[in-house]
Amino acid sequence: ARELGTSVRALASSADGGTLYAGTWGEGLLALDPRTGARVEHFTWSEGAVHDARLGAARRVTTLLDYGGTLQVGTAAGLFALHDDDGERRLISSPFRTTVGYVNGLGHSAQGLWVGELGGVFVARSTGGALVMDAADVRDIVDDGGRMLMAPYDRGLLVGSGDGVLEAPVKTGPLVGVDLERND
Repeated sequence: ARELGTSVRALASSADGGTLYAGTWGEGLLALDPRTGARVEHFTWSEGAVHDARLGAARRVTTLLDYGGTLQVGTAAGLFALHDDDGERRLISSPFRTTVGYVNGLGHSAQGLWVGELGGVFVARSTGGALVMDAADVRDIVDDGGRMLMAPYDRGLLVGSGDGVLEAPVKTGPLVGVDLERND
């Protein structure tokens, strides 16, 4: 296995499978060749996208998500988007700008882009406007057939919709029915 030399916190694949994006804790966003693991590109921020004082936090990538053909990049300094500007790809401030800054999780549904922050969940609606829900420190968000399942730090499982968020009881115990053997 190849050493990347940094802590990888998030992964995403390009639609064609030809690029693996690695969000790192300290080096920012990298593009890798998925067959070899070799670095293809190290992305920088466009001018004005992040203030110099926040650059260190912006290099701490926490989550990645392809939303509408654009890679959304959650960082300790907020939400950015990978943008192609005349053949040069750079990180810009996401049009779905967040309020708190530290982005933990991203998800999407027909309602829009769901952004989990330290202070709550921000939903950038596809029709414009936003919805903010009180669901502190959400780490991951998944669309489960119209219901948004959210994993907050140390609070179990939350279920969300366009109407709000409610706690869901979660059974704990050993995993059953998982076949870990590969049939090659």
